[in-house]
Amino acid sequence: MKTLEDILKEYKFAPKSKQLFRKRRIYIDYLPDDMTKVGHKAYRNLICLLYDIAHLLNEHNSNSIHRIVDELDFITTQNY
Repeated sequence: MKTLEDILKEYKFAPKSKQLFRKRRIYIDYLPDDMTKVGHKAYRNLICLLYDIAHLLNEHNSNSIHRIVDELDFITTQNY
């Protein structure tokens, strides 16, 4: 099974040579932040693409896209 990092790199949201997730968790405003600066940028581009596709399909008000993004947000805080 592919990880989120694998997907971000495979579809060229980030270079394969860059680290997208930190080795150690840090907290910013009491919230966990496991992604590097490059990881945040790649993830933001993925989310923008998903919303653009939803808008193109006239699904921008659909709960399904929000559920997908919520699940991806959850994945970013998991250690895998």
